[in-house]
Amino acid sequence: AGGIEDRGIASEELLDASVSFARSEGIDLLRAFFALWGLFAHLVPWAGLVSDGSILLRFLFAGLGRVFQPAAETHPAVLGFIVLSGYCIHRNGFRRREGSPRTYAIRRFFRIAPVYVLASIVGVLSFLGSGAIAPGTAMMLSGTQAITVNCMAAKLTGISVFMPSFHECSFQGNAPLTTVMVEIWLYALYALVVFILLRSGKERIFWAWLAVLSTLGAIYAYRHPHLLPWWHNGSLLGFALYWWIGAKFLDPAFRETVRKWRGLTFIGWSIITVCLVLKFPDWPFLAEVRKVV
Repeated sequence: AGGIEDRGIASEELLDASVSFARSEGIDLLRAFFALWGLFAHLVPWAGLVSDGSILLRFLFAGLGRVFQPAAETHPAVLGFIVLSGYCIHRNGFRRREGSPRTYAIRRFFRIAPVYVLASIVGVLSFLGSGAIAPGTAMMLSGTQAITVNCMAAKLTGISVFMPSFHECSFQGNAPLTTVMVEIWLYALYALVVFILLRSGKERIFWAWLAVLSTLGAIYAYRHPHLLPWWHNGSLLGFALYWWIGAKFLDPAFRETVRKWRGLTFIGWSIITVCLVLKFPDWPFLAEVRKVV
């Protein structure tokens, strides 16, 4: 950072970053790419289970899974969405003396909650309809045995982001929505962090705690393998680091540092990927390191 500041690009606190309300076509393009990748990553394997499907597509997505998820870690499209979310929310979010928590809460709630509830309802109706036609296939594809009031309540409140025991239960009514559930709580976490830590001048303390808690959470999850699906796909702490890395991209010094080291970063990512694909048995934590890279 010192070298960057010598060239006139000073590091900024998160609450001092410039605000932008302009539409970004580049971000829209990335969102479309990640959305389609995520859609087909679910659709192609499901289609392969119930029909022959496209051999080429199945081969392609099997290869992508082999490269990007050899340890069943978070899908790269989901990681991309989380990073973009942190960047976009903070891009025109709270600043040192600007931003109303009430306005922010209302805007975020009505941008995501109605669609989330609608998608859950569609998931329930789809499960009931398909279950009446082919119950075994419906259960296999949805990860749901039946629709229950308790599990739907857990899904709509999002408590599974804190309590892994509710993770599989929250699959009811559209299983992939577990990541959206985390997104909703990340919005709430953003406001809490801003008003409790960042506006008190404790950004360095926040980053230190986030790094420590994320590391300890990952270590605990890898020591208890049954928690890994929750950690990679439905945990607030498991996603928080990546969301805040996205917000940090508003710091020009951070952006410049990433650009400066992008070649070495790609080499590091490639080496880690080769190690993971070869399945080094004693290095399961490499998957978490690669997610950060």
